[in-house]
Amino acid sequence: MFTQCLPKMLTYSIYPRVERIDRNGLCPIYVQVTNKRVTNRFKLPISIEMRHYDAKKNRAKSSFPTNHYINSILIGYENEATKTVLEYTLSKKPLTYLVFKNRVLGIKTSANYRDDSGSSFFDFIKKRLRESNFKWNTQRSYMTLYHLLEIYKPTLKFDDITYSFVIGFRQFLRSERKNIENSCSKKLAMLRALIYEAMRQGLMTENGMKGIKLPRTNSHRLYLELHEVQKLQTLYDADKFKYHHLNVLQYFLFACYTGLRFSDVEKFSTDMIQNNKISIKTEKTGETVVIPLIAEAKHLLPKDKKQFRVISNQKTNAALKEIMIEAEIKKPIHFHCSRHTFATIGISSGIHIEVIGKLLGHNDLKTTAIYAKIMDDVKVDSMAMWGKKKVG
Repeated sequence: MFTQCLPKMLTYSIYPRVERIDRNGLCPIYVQVTNKRVTNRFKLPISIEMRHYDAKKNRAKSSFPTNHYINSILIGYENEATKTVLEYTLSKKPLTYLVFKNRVLGIKTSANYRDDSGSSFFDFIKKRLRESNFKWNTQRSYMTLYHLLEIYKPTLKFDDITYSFVIGFRQFLRSERKNIENSCSKKLAMLRALIYEAMRQGLMTENGMKGIKLPRTNSHRLYLELHEVQKLQTLYDADKFKYHHLNVLQYFLFACYTGLRFSDVEKFSTDMIQNNKISIKTEKTGETVVIPLIAEAKHLLPKDKKQFRVISNQKTNAALKEIMIEAEIKKPIHFHCSRHTFATIGISSGIHIEVIGKLLGHNDLKTTAIYAKIMDDVKVDSMAMWGKKKVG
C-alpha cells in the first residue's frame, strides 16, 4: 500500500480493494482519500489478480508477464497524486476531493480543475434534487429551503457556508420568517444533510454546522373534540357554508374520519375502496395503509366523480380558518389537525393505541404514543375539576 501524508492536507492511499474481486478473479485498484475526517474512494482503471500482486511494494510481482506495464501505470498515478498534493500545499490553496480525483485521473477540463469551494451552492442543491430519488414532499421541503437561502443570500458559494452564516440564517428564519423552533431545526437539518453530501463529494472541507445544536420541542398538537367535529358535520349537512367552504370542509371532515394526510387526500380515489376499506399507498412513507370506512366517512365520499376537489394546502388552511370562525370554534385549525383529531378521538373512544398506529401508518409506536400522552393530560385536567362546583 502506498500512502502519502502532508500536514493540514488530505491523505490518500492506493490499494487493491479485495472485497470487490470480480468473478474472473481480478481485483480493482482504488484510491482512498481522507480530508478532515471525510473519506471518499475512487477506482483506477487497473485490475490485477491478487496472486500476482505484492501488497508491501504496491506493485505487480516480477513473475507477472506484464508487470512492467502495470507498474508503470501505478507509478504514473502515484506521481500525479504526489504532485497535486505538493502543488496545493506550496500554493496554500485548499485541495478538495473532486479536484484531487480529477487531477489523478487526468480529467483536464477547466470546470474540473477549478477550486469548487467557490462555486454555487444553489447549483449543487438543484443537481442534488435532480439526481436524487426523494419523494415529492421531501423535494418540496428542499425547494422551500432553497428559496429561503436565496432570499437570505442571493449569491451563495460553498465557502460562504460558515458557522456565522448558519447562525445568521437561523436568526433570519426566527425573526424574519417567524418560524417556530421545530421548523427552524427541520430546515437546518436539511441544510446539514446538504453540507454532509457536499463534503462527501469533496466540494466542501469545512462543516459550517459543526457545534450547532438543533433543539426540538414537543409542539402542542391541536385537534378537534368529538362535539366540535359533530358540530361541523351538522353545519355541512345543513349547507350552512358557501360552496367554496363546503368543498374544503368535505375533504377535511373525511380526513378527520380516516386519518389521511393532505397529500393522500389529494390523490385519493374511490377506486381505492374495496370491501368498505380504503387501501392507499401513502405519499410520505410509501407504505400501504388499510383503513375501514365508517358511516360518516362514506357519507362524505365524492358523489359526481372519483376524487375530491382539493385546492392547495395553503388555500385549504385559509378556508379552514374562516370556517372555524363561522362555526364559532375558537381554535387555529389547519388541515393536519384532522389527523390529530382522528387519533385523539380514536384513543378516547377506546381503540387500542397499536391499532391507531397502524391506521395512521406509523412505523414507530413512539409516534402514536404522543396522542396517548395528550389524552392523559386531558384526563389530568378533567380530574382537577372533580368535586368543584361551578358557581354562577
